[in-house]
Amino acid sequence: MLKSIIVNFILGSVIAIYLIHPVEAVSAKCGGEDVEFSETQITNIKECLKLVGAATVHDLGAENGGCFFRCTLEKKGMIDNNGVPHKEKMGTMIDLSIADTVKNEIKAGLTKCFEEEASGIKMKGDDEVCSSFLPLAMCVHQTFVNIC
Repeated sequence: MLKSIIVNFILGSVIAIYLIHPVEAVSAKCGGEDVEFSETQITNIKECLKLVGAATVHDLGAENGGCFFRCTLEKKGMIDNNGVPHKEKMGTMIDLSIADTVKNEIKAGLTKCFEEEASGIKMKGDDEVCSSFLPLAMCVHQTFVNIC
């Protein structure tokens, strides 16, 4: 139950931004500067919610939060054919979208997340409930929450 609450908070706090504004692009702040989210990104989030059987981020929990995270990474092209996330592609995304003032700090946090959590990720066929994605998902989102 506690893990479900934690997953809801971490995933929901960052992703709710995508869903609460019915506009073409949504923006948030990180490092005191705007980070904009496109309509495509918003659509991807909604598609991933639907895929895992969730109407909103409030429906995410330990049973579907990992698959939601995996889906969002797949839609961004950040997962290889074996289902393993690419740290380098996440770094490139950070370079393109995050303020210089916090970019290095976020990249360091993501590197730590990958070092500590990514080795436990299983191939897609071996982890149908995506539970192996939960620790990495929680770490990545906590990194953003702490820094942004």
